[in-house]
Amino acid sequence: MGGRGSSFGTEVISARSIKGESGEVKSLNVAGMTPTEQGSRYTNTNKTLAFIEKQKLEHKEEQLQVIDRHGYVTRAFQGDEHSVAVDLETRTYMKGKVVTHNHPSVYGGTFSDADINCLKMGMKELRASAKEGTYSMKATKMANSEAFYDAYCKDAGKMQREMNKISIESAKKKWRSYDDYQYANRKEQLAVIDGWYRKNAEKYGYKYDFEPRKE
Repeated sequence: MGGRGSSFGTEVISARSIKGESGEVKSLNVAGMTPTEQGSRYTNTNKTLAFIEKQKLEHKEEQLQVIDRHGYVTRAFQGDEHSVAVDLETRTYMKGKVVTHNHPSVYGGTFSDADINCLKMGMKELRASAKEGTYSMKATKMANSEAFYDAYCKDAGKMQREMNKISIESAKKKWRSYDDYQYANRKEQLAVIDGWYRKNAEKYGYKYDFEPRKE
């Protein structure tokens, strides 16, 4: 998957094609990533997701796992602070499966443009786990990933202008610390993208959801 860069405190949306993505592929050993009940051949997808997404809460780099229909983590990759890459074979393998990765920032935020572009791989569900909660994009039978991504790119400029205004206004306020400023500024800016998904995902056959992290 991929992330956004930042410039002068403003989140930067940059449309990139799958072919244009770069990054070193670092595969992980999936042993121990699936919680199984003793004596059971199969596990539960929800239990697996809860298990690995909780583990990644303290990670400072992105990881991605692919989960099969039985709830097993079958492929996993290690990324850096902003993105994680997968090999070409896995891009095909993802079709119809649940794919989860993490956004390790203090406020992780919703899916990036690169994440949405990856829906073209045909996964059943794409998840982004963050400290504040987990974002989910589920494909329905009417899913049109190409049109969804094109619509996102079409509105990217408008979203960027809204985010720029937020950044300017945030800089004018008084904050207890720079960390507080960064957190609030990032959260408010990414709410623009979150709002776009809530308004548009269903039009293109996707169910968008956010589950807040439970203490």
